[in-house]
Amino acid sequence: MTSLRTSLLTSLKAIILALLLSVGISYLYAAWAPPTGVPPIDNTPAPINVGSMGQTKTSSITATDLIGQNSVASQLLQALGGTDPKVTSPKYCIGTDCITAWPSGGAMNIQTILYPGGTWTKPAAGTLTRIQCWGGGGGGSCASGGGGGGYNEKTVLTSSLSSSVTATIGAGGTGGVCYPGGNGGVTTFGGILSAYGGGGGGGNYYGGGGGGSEGPGYPGGTQDSYGIFGNEGAPTHVIRYDSVDPVVQSETLTSVIRYAAAGGAGGMYSAGMTNGGHGDLIHGGGGGAYAGGNGGSSIGGGGGGAGASTGGHGGLSLYGGKGGDGKTTGTGNPGSVPGGGGGASNNPGGAGAPGQCIITTS
Repeated sequence: MTSLRTSLLTSLKAIILALLLSVGISYLYAAWAPPTGVPPIDNTPAPINVGSMGQTKTSSITATDLIGQNSVASQLLQALGGTDPKVTSPKYCIGTDCITAWPSGGAMNIQTILYPGGTWTKPAAGTLTRIQCWGGGGGGSCASGGGGGGYNEKTVLTSSLSSSVTATIGAGGTGGVCYPGGNGGVTTFGGILSAYGGGGGGGNYYGGGGGGSEGPGYPGGTQDSYGIFGNEGAPTHVIRYDSVDPVVQSETLTSVIRYAAAGGAGGMYSAGMTNGGHGDLIHGGGGGAYAGGNGGSSIGGGGGGAGASTGGHGGLSLYGGKGGDGKTTGTGNPGSVPGGGGGASNNPGGAGAPGQCIITTS
């Protein structure tokens, strides 16, 4: 009897367990839904955690404290919003010396003043100002070219200059028809610096104009014009430096010729080919010659002379304008800016080029 009771009880338990399992499985089946995309699409993203794998956060993240192996000692508040990271209240320190912004770079300010002149305005930033000026070139005549305009430069403390300085640019000399070409004009930068013009070419086959130096170049065919009566253009040159360092505060602003090259000149009509002389041993400078002679190389080149069959080439220039080439007919070629002398021709000579000033502050 006892055995039968035990057997019935065991069977009843099995039936109840089967019913419970059937109900549970039915409930789970009803609650289950298939994924909306092929795995791993729509999987739940992994959280930011510690690990050796790199991670990317596509939305914003805010951290009140950042402490890491490569972080600075002070705590930084960083907000990575949108696509551009930004740091609020930045500060970079070496010891107790801290900066909150990168220093701005020292931009160079360059102002060029052309003929007939203008006003230089002092820039807001800069320590030194370099002033470079050229005088006007002399005009050519029937036989010889004009002298190149002189070159002058000076470097001063920017703080010593006025807020604005007026510059007057020397004009180029006019060409002559068998009479002397016009002299080039003087260029001045306030009362600080002057650059003198070249002399005009001589008329009636005289020599070419002398280049500007400590004073205006002499016209061709006059005292110190160089190249009178067929002689090769002789040099006139001045290289004189300031007696004190140009950047010390005590320097006066008087005009001092620091570099000035003057042109030699061309030869006489009947003397054949002669070339313009050099203004100094490095840069040269000169008016042209007759009969195909060439102007000497110069800081402000002289014009080339006209020849019976060919015209001479204008002198080249290291810093300034080229001298105009000479011609056998028609108007001689003009000099190039700044300060190139005019080329020779008998109908008439070419015009000299005006000077200019370049002022660089850094």
